[in-house]
This record gives sequence, structure tokens and C-alpha cells, in this order.
Amino acid sequence: MKSIDIGDKIRCSYIESLQMNHALSREARVDLHPGEGMKVNGESFFVLGGELRNSTAGFAEKMQSLWRNAADFGLNTIILPVCWEDIEPEEGKYDFSLITSHIESARKHGLRLIVLWFASWKNATSSYAPEWVKRDLVRFPRLQIKQGVSANAVSCFSKNALDADSRAFAALMKRISEIDSCARTVIMAQVENEVGILGARRDYSPLADAQFNSPVPDALLRHLQEHEETLHPQIARSVSRIVNGRELAWKDIFAEDADEIFMAWHFASYLEKVASAGKKENNIPIYANAWLPNPGRDKAGQYPSGGPVPKVLDVWRAAAPSIDFYSPDIYRKDFRTVCEEYASNANPLFVPEAKWDNGASSTALYLAGHQQSIGFSPFAIDDILHTEHPLSTVYKFLAAMDKKLADAKRKGEICSFYQQDEDEKLVLKLGDFSAIVRTKKIQDGGSIPSAGIIIAEGNCEFTVAAINATIEFSSSPGFESNIEFISADELSFEDGEEKILGRLNGDETYHGKTLIFDSKPRIIRVKLNENSFPLMHQSGWEFPG
Repeated sequence: MKSIDIGDKIRCSYIESLQMNHALSREARVDLHPGEGMKVNGESFFVLGGELRNSTAGFAEKMQSLWRNAADFGLNTIILPVCWEDIEPEEGKYDFSLITSHIESARKHGLRLIVLWFASWKNATSSYAPEWVKRDLVRFPRLQIKQGVSANAVSCFSKNALDADSRAFAALMKRISEIDSCARTVIMAQVENEVGILGARRDYSPLADAQFNSPVPDALLRHLQEHEETLHPQIARSVSRIVNGRELAWKDIFAEDADEIFMAWHFASYLEKVASAGKKENNIPIYANAWLPNPGRDKAGQYPSGGPVPKVLDVWRAAAPSIDFYSPDIYRKDFRTVCEEYASNANPLFVPEAKWDNGASSTALYLAGHQQSIGFSPFAIDDILHTEHPLSTVYKFLAAMDKKLADAKRKGEICSFYQQDEDEKLVLKLGDFSAIVRTKKIQDGGSIPSAGIIIAEGNCEFTVAAINATIEFSSSPGFESNIEFISADELSFEDGEEKILGRLNGDETYHGKTLIFDSKPRIIRVKLNENSFPLMHQSGWEFPG
């Protein structure tokens, strides 16, 4: 089990505790538990989040009504950009007044924060670096998309940039620790944002060329050889070219993938030093996020080459042990596919950016039931906080079920589904049973895809929370429905306690064979009739990852 312990016993003065206006813990901490999720101060916590627009948090007046609106909407976490240019407008002189105010306001409204460090790179450019960095091209050279043509991005080969960025991030994390270590309002940090180089597969500056023509670092080669059986196929095919004792350049080993793998190693090495500097001051989980390519269409450089996309995650893990996990920003239709590329015991699944359209309600539901997921957060949440939105309904629905969901994850008795194509038929294996999920045309549900969570209760019982789907059950290898219901009861949860709203039957269950869900999320507890199918040996519950 991987546990990130962030603090020995922390002592706070009585005056400081009054200022915090928060229930304090002498052992405030955030833990990541593979397969079980995240715990904050010992309590299971799933991020029902929203990321602010890039500059919203830079203006105090914009935030005045936002805190209350966020809490009323159903958020428990705000993802908050913190910009290098705001906290260090003059080199060596820090201003933490804004982040201090944000932490106090979030705590007052019962919200957690995830800090986004917009520094050397934000979306592969350096637009949030301070003016003194932008103006000094000698101390802080740029990446070059071809020789002599600079990108609007600081070079990841610049030691001066790395040292300055690391100092600023460490100073920020120290300040957060000073005012927040007893409460853990800030539960995680993202280091940089969607890093990589745009417009070219790699950097062509003299600094980069010298490194590209040098031998591949031994640390990377050893890591790839030690993890050969689990490598991404595009990386694994290069391992056979590694010859011990011979110093080979990037092109010799990685062939046509050399440019992107080279940039991945150096961006990851840069972020490793920034992240480790911050963790020395405040050891909360730190992650990096990825701008994803469009499948089958984009080539490296059309998306940020070197960023933590699936095919180079092995390189990032080798270079950046201080980064706890990697997160996809998902704006693609194949949401479910991307999630499976990132979800593993070694990598908790967290989606920090996605669309806030009506379909966000389905993705939130799917992720809340995913065994490896720790949270969801659509981008530009400030655009919809004042509206009646399906995501608000689902967030409140999930918050009421939080203890139930956390317990099911801990026991491994949960799975979820999500529709990414029209009229899909999904089959979920649940021990000796299968749940047969039929989705609806997305437009029939007002652009809300089918999604749901299924929890095994034992004794032929399941609790199902879903949107826009019909669900039947089967015991046959052919997955044809052959099981009738003993009962189907609609449920609600209030303060974590289960309440039966009423029994469903007749047309409401297609006469005891089918669970029916429309565009409003609901919870149904169903008991299967063990006498309506051949009795089978109950071998225990097995759930897909």
C-alpha cells in the first residue's frame, strides 16, 4: 500500500486555531491508497471538483460570490491556479496574500483546494512566468522549434529557469504549510500544466542538440529493462536495442520515437526537481497533467511533445519519482478509453479537466464508481456555478452516497460503466452474474450519456445508481437475460443513512426483469431470484479494473 504521510504531529497555537475556524487535527494528512481512493485526515475523500478559469483566482473581487456558489452547487473541492508572476513579481520578493485569502475563504465555506502551479509552462507556453523571466533571454533561454526560431516557452534545459521555478514553488508550499498544515484545506498540488513543446517534435536549441547527441542516461535504460514486461508497446519495442556497456544516443535506441522520448525525459526531470523542492516544504500529493493527442490524427508537436501522454508514462516514472501520479485532461469522446489508459494500482485516476456540458454528470458518476478513481473536475466551473446544471444534481447525489461508495471500494465490490458510443451494449462481469447494460441514444437523454455504478451486496443483491440506461442480469455464458427480480426498491441517502422511497414493479421494471433509468440519477436496490436460473456455485465477487 502506498501511503503519503504529510506530517508528524503538528502543533498549532490557540490563536492560530481560532483564526483557522476549522476542525483541526494534530496529525493532518492526505493518503493515497491504491484501489481504495484518497483519505484526508483519515476520512475517505472523493474530489467532487471544479477547475476555475485560468485567471479567475487572480482577482479577489471575482472570488467573492464564487465560494458560496461553489458550496451550494455541490462542490467539495476547487482547483485553483496559482501563478508564478503573481507570487514573485520581483525576483526574490514573494507576495502570498492572494493564496492566503483563498485558503481562508475555502475553509470558511467547507471547501478543499487543489493548487495548480502555473510557472515555467502552462499549456506548453511560458505565459505565466514573471516579467523578469520573460525579458531575460540570456538567463532564461527559450525552446527552439527549429534552429534560431524560438517558441514562447522557457527551455527545459535551462538551469537558471529550473532553479528559479523550484525556489518559488518551494516558497509557495512552505507558506501553505505554515497556514494550513493543521487543517489540510489544500489537499494536492499540480506542478506546471500540460508541459511539452508545440510546433516541433523536440527542441532544436544548441543546449538540446548537445544532449540529444549524448548517450541515453543509464537511469532510464535500467528502468526500462527492469519494467520490460509492463511497458507501453511503443516503448517496449525499443528495449531490445539496449546493449549493456555500450553508450548509445537517443536515436540509436528509440528510432522514430526518439524525439518525443527525449523531451519526455527532460521535461520530467525538470518537474521532478520542482516537485521535490516543494515536497520538502509540504509533503502533499503532487501530480502532473497531460494534453492528450487526438487518436490516429495528431503527431508529437501537434500536441505538446514530451508531456505525460500514455506512451511515455514509463519515461516519466523513471525520471520523476516525486510525482505521485499522472492525470489526463479529457476533451475527447473516448472518455472511458482514456481513463483505462491511466488507471492502475500505480496511478490513481484523477481527471482535473473535462467539459462542463450536461455529459459531465455522467462522467462524474462513472468516475465515482471506478475502483481506481479519486476524483473529477470539469474546467471553467465558474461559468455554471450560478445555474441549474445536471452536474450539480449528480454531485449532491454522490455526496449523499460517499460512505457507501468508499466502503464498496475498500471491499472491492464496485464497478461502473460509461457510454462513449451510440447504443452501446455493455456487459459487466460480477462474480457468477453479469449485468447487461443497454444505453440510449445520447440525444434522447439531452446529451447525457448513460453511466452508472453497481455495488454487490451479497446474497444476490445489488445496489445500482445510474443515468439513461436499462440493466438486466444474467447467469448464462451467452449473457442473455435469464434472471427475474424478487424485488426492486428505490433508495435515497440522507446523512449517509439509507432510506427506502418505495417499491418498483410492473411497467416500472418491465415486469420484474429490467431496471430502468432516465436522465435524472436514481438509486435502486435489486434482489435477484436465485430460483429463476440454474443454481451456481458462488465463487466470490470478481470485478473489472
